[in-house]
Amino acid sequence: MRLSSARQGIRGNSRAVGIVSAALLGLAITGCGSDENGPGDDPTADGSGSSSASDTTSPFDGSTQPEATPSPELVTSEELAGDPCTAINDIDAFALGLTNPEESEGDSGKTCNWETRDGVSAGITIHLSEDAETVAEDWKDGRDTDAAIDGYTVIQEEFQAICFTIVATSPDQSFMITTIGEEQYQSTLCPLGTSFAELVLAHLETA
Repeated sequence: MRLSSARQGIRGNSRAVGIVSAALLGLAITGCGSDENGPGDDPTADGSGSSSASDTTSPFDGSTQPEATPSPELVTSEELAGDPCTAINDIDAFALGLTNPEESEGDSGKTCNWETRDGVSAGITIHLSEDAETVAEDWKDGRDTDAAIDGYTVIQEEFQAICFTIVATSPDQSFMITTIGEEQYQSTLCPLGTSFAELVLAHLETA
């Protein structure tokens, strides 16, 4: 995806450039190697004692549906700000078509970005000391959408190739989902941002 396409519609906002750059800097995560050794000549090696896939940790690549796991305890905004890649789990990522989470650092703190196979990216940034309206001021020249999540204030601004979804989690805290994609994916960016935000809220302890 070209950086220039994501900048269009954003009027000289240096903060936007930082977010767009962070979203486009995700590096592919290399999966853990598998053990290719067979049982060999060991008469006790019947396969029952070999390491299973669950014994090793490998990055979720989105190609197969991960096994269901018990719902984790709710996390706080402070915990997510320190580790934003835990905002959604593998089941959530699969449902959204996202893969390969990658953390980066920006002016607003840590961001985690995911990708789709089509080249769309989605990232989350936690704002611990800014309400949704303050965060949305940076994007007020965008096209307001009709995004709504029951029980929460949601502000969504759409530009060419990018959509910002800001959700108030308390009177003075919020988080922002940034979705970026080329022209053919324009109509999917804001709906993806809304769905992403809903899954984040399902795991987030809010006031």
